[in-house]
Amino acid sequence: MLGLRRVARVGASRPSTMAPRLAPRAPLCAAAAAAAGRADASAPEMPPPGAAAQKRDGAAAEQQQEQQQPPPQHPPDQDGVPSTLPGLLSTFFSQPAILGATAAIALPAAARLSRAAAEPFVPQEIGLCLAAVALWCVCEWLIHCHLLHPLLGEDEHEEEGRRRRLGPLREALRATHAEHHARPYLHVSVDGGPLIAAFMGATGAGWCLAFWLLGSGGGAGGGGGGGGLSSPFLPSVLSSYWASGLLYEFAHFAAHTRYAPAGRAWPARWLRAVRRHHLLHHCRSEAHWLAFTAPGVDALFGTLPDRRAGGGWPAMTPMARRAAAAWRKSDGGA
Repeated sequence: MLGLRRVARVGASRPSTMAPRLAPRAPLCAAAAAAAGRADASAPEMPPPGAAAQKRDGAAAEQQQEQQQPPPQHPPDQDGVPSTLPGLLSTFFSQPAILGATAAIALPAAARLSRAAAEPFVPQEIGLCLAAVALWCVCEWLIHCHLLHPLLGEDEHEEEGRRRRLGPLREALRATHAEHHARPYLHVSVDGGPLIAAFMGATGAGWCLAFWLLGSGGGAGGGGGGGGLSSPFLPSVLSSYWASGLLYEFAHFAAHTRYAPAGRAWPARWLRAVRRHHLLHHCRSEAHWLAFTAPGVDALFGTLPDRRAGGGWPAMTPMARRAAAAWRKSDGGA
């Protein structure tokens, strides 16, 4: 209004020059007034006083209630795959096959400990137990390479005659292991009870036969000679070999879970190395990284790529591509 009054006074003193400039303002003001009237008619009702404060108080109460709720115990767990050490141990030792294997290992171990007072452990027995552990690490690689991946370097979807050439046992093992590779990487992976029982029975019979052929029958230490190997050593060797297999089962199970061990203690560092080693076997090349309990066995058999030697990484195989795609589809590769 101050501006209009100023213009009105100036227009009174100069009617001939200012009048044309003021004429166009009338329709603009009328249009603005009409628009203002329409806006007033269509505007929503204003909220009552204090509504905004009540809304803020309600949002604050909801936020406080959410903060007071305890977080879930294992939020990343999906499909029974654990993400913490307690969940890892409880899930692993709740498997019937693992409980049966643990009980089978405890039997020869308890038998040997029951005679420890009369027949103490001797260096020869300890050396045989360590040899049994080393033998397991080598057998693990041989089984993985020649029984579970017998078609390395060949297209598994070509020539059914090649599969028939494997025989029913090797073909069944190969097909079962191929299904394991086809699944998403993160899953509960434990060998079935019949397979573990058959393996423990076969290896137990093999160790008994070896001890029998080597003339076991005398006592250990001063209990009546029987050559270098004697039957009192059999429970120790057998339980050591089977315990190595159980350790493999646990490490393989842990490698396929969301549990990421932390810390600088050697069990955590070993489990991290095993997990990385096996992940490359699944998602890079099934022809490499075949060892498990002792990853260095791959270097012994030439299946450990050495990037420092200039060879670089092996090419990603079709099986590894399918495994990586399945992982990304199911879990986002987390």
